[in-house]
Amino acid sequence: MIIFGNRVYDVKNLMKFCQGLHGGLDRVAKLLGIHPAVGKCHQAGSDSRLTWHVFEKLRVVYFNNGGKEDTLSEQYVGLEASNP
Repeated sequence: MIIFGNRVYDVKNLMKFCQGLHGGLDRVAKLLGIHPAVGKCHQAGSDSRLTWHVFEKLRVVYFNNGGKEDTLSEQYVGLEASNP
């Protein structure tokens, strides 16, 4: 998840609206042409940085650098409401 200003975004949720993107963080980063940060894979610092770079690339490539993704903030994968 990314906190951007006063909004929270779930990158996994944003990916649902990006044609051809699926899988884990490393796979999506590779598809977007983002190289992992220096450091061990799956460590808090390097994964946080990679998540930020993926979010920024999603905004530029799929959401025209801002605006449309705002309607997708505060939506989290795995926390969808269900009807009883």
